[in-house]
Amino acid sequence: MVNLAGYYNKFDASKNYESLLFRAGKVLQSSELNEVQSAQISRLKNITDNLFHDGTVIRDADLSVDPDTGAVQARSGAIYLRGAVRGVGPRSFSISVTAATQVGIWLTETALTEIGDADLLDPAVETRNYQEPGAGRLRIDTRWGTPDDGGPGTFYPVWTVVNGVVLQRESPPEIDAVALAIARYDRQSAGGFYIASGFRLTALADVGGEQVYSLSEGAARVNGREISLPHAVRLTYAAEPDLKTVAGEPHVAAGGTERVDVNHAPAESIQTVLAVKQTSSTITHGAFSGSSDLLPNVPVLSLVSVVQGGTTYVPTTDYILTSDHVDWSPGGDEPAPGTTYTVTYQYVATVVPSSPDEGGFTVSGAVAGSVIQVSYKWMRPRIDRLVLDPAGGFAWVRGVADDESPFPPAVPAGTLEIAAVRQTWGADRSIADDAVRTVAMPDLAAMQRQVSDLFNLVSYLWLQNKTALSDPATKKGVFADGFWNDELRDAGVPQNAAIVSSVATLPIIDVHIAHVDLGDVQTLALGTAAAVIAQTLRTDAMAINPYDAFDPLPARATLSPAVDYWSDVNETWTTPVTQQFERTDTYQRLIRADMDDPNHGIVVTESVSRRDIVVNSVEKIGETTTEARTLREIEIAFSIEGFGAGEVLQSVVFDGVPVTFSA
Repeated sequence: MVNLAGYYNKFDASKNYESLLFRAGKVLQSSELNEVQSAQISRLKNITDNLFHDGTVIRDADLSVDPDTGAVQARSGAIYLRGAVRGVGPRSFSISVTAATQVGIWLTETALTEIGDADLLDPAVETRNYQEPGAGRLRIDTRWGTPDDGGPGTFYPVWTVVNGVVLQRESPPEIDAVALAIARYDRQSAGGFYIASGFRLTALADVGGEQVYSLSEGAARVNGREISLPHAVRLTYAAEPDLKTVAGEPHVAAGGTERVDVNHAPAESIQTVLAVKQTSSTITHGAFSGSSDLLPNVPVLSLVSVVQGGTTYVPTTDYILTSDHVDWSPGGDEPAPGTTYTVTYQYVATVVPSSPDEGGFTVSGAVAGSVIQVSYKWMRPRIDRLVLDPAGGFAWVRGVADDESPFPPAVPAGTLEIAAVRQTWGADRSIADDAVRTVAMPDLAAMQRQVSDLFNLVSYLWLQNKTALSDPATKKGVFADGFWNDELRDAGVPQNAAIVSSVATLPIIDVHIAHVDLGDVQTLALGTAAAVIAQTLRTDAMAINPYDAFDPLPARATLSPAVDYWSDVNETWTTPVTQQFERTDTYQRLIRADMDDPNHGIVVTESVSRRDIVVNSVEKIGETTTEARTLREIEIAFSIEGFGAGEVLQSVVFDGVPVTFSA
């Protein structure tokens, strides 16, 4: 509300007044003039609010934030605020980089009169109202800021900054009605969740125990709304591992100083290391025979030897180990009470490991062949996922850890998956780019060519493999006849070709085989011929335009060379194939026993084997032809002939370029 003395404004949108009706003879009220302005402003705001929302960036007004210091550079631009596009100037300030912060515009209203601005006095000279006060002014100021910086006025958020990262939105201008229509269409046609370009996640060096990643610039659609990232941003993730305690893991000691690698790496911390050590101690025997003497290092695992001077005592007969004591109760030989003796024994020691890391540690002094027991906390593998929400914010979804095969978590509803990070908690941490991405038209064309090549390959393999012909319907709709037999031919259509030796050829019809009765010896008359097998189909020829009915041919131009082309051949493979064919031909020949008697002849059958060898065959699998991008420059000779009498050649043009010639 405007707080100004003498100012009245009776505008009330709920009364549904369409316009002010000024009547003759009635006094014009100042509140009526104010009401006219308010009505026009309200009417325009009702329209523009359906196109934009408060805080919509119309031009420029972008934001950059230093993720380390929180220093903000807010640039000048134009922003839609409260029914109008308002300009805002640049400003520098600081924000927190450890939480989510809203950065926006503080809008303040100030009512001014001639007291605050002398220029508002009436400038009309030679009038009674010269330099007299008139209407006041309502001034609206804007400036960048945050909700908690104590600024006066009303705050309108524009940008959201999370941990020093500015969450991007659609590129300005953002027209809400248009954006909603595009989002609805995108959800119906393309699903509404995909990456159009960029948004590649790369791991950087960890800082302060937090994982640091770089996400490249790009564009994506989340629930149909466009999210644009004009520059790469740095994302931090305070990943906390899921720990599992491994107690008493055994390792066989090699002796001396040795490296012990844990079975389940990486280890978050080594809790305890128990190793078997061997030492010798001088013990004073008790005050009476058969007493027990406590050893200094406990717990004791075994006694190696007990010696006093030149006497070596026998275990079990002279002494036994009882609760970390040398027990002399067996009744055999023993040292005199109050004397000293030397005991060599093995005990379990709690060892402080040296040079511990995620894979193990170093230990010294363990007895060779003994067991080193390790208790530690193991960081179990897990898969976490980075997602993008419709507001342009990035969030990490924590997966479920598993000892062997972790699986990525489900993508929350309404978000777009960017990448999955396999948390191995070591240097082999990896990033899987499993986001849904659009496929460019060149890639689709390449996929189509690959599918075509695949069909050609399947057809070729079918022709080469006789077994595949027994069930052609199972080969993804590809049908090829290898001409092995008539099995794959259409029995419902008359077949006028024959298949012989895997070759479709013209058939032999009207077969007549001369009958030879071997019961009676017969002799063919000399000088006669009989048709045994006849092929009546043949190729014929006919004259084209046999009546020579055509107009005189025009002049003929001949280019040399007429066509210029070259080939780049990429040979996949060439296999010299030697094909060997063997066949046996049977001939019948007549041997005349009696040359004078034509009725006494002998028919003899002979088998003649012939062998044909064909070498150096090349099987061609496929051929690809690509048009050249440019033609090479060559010299072309030409000749023109066939002019009629009186025809004179005036000019010669090749591809629109005049060329010289001699007639």
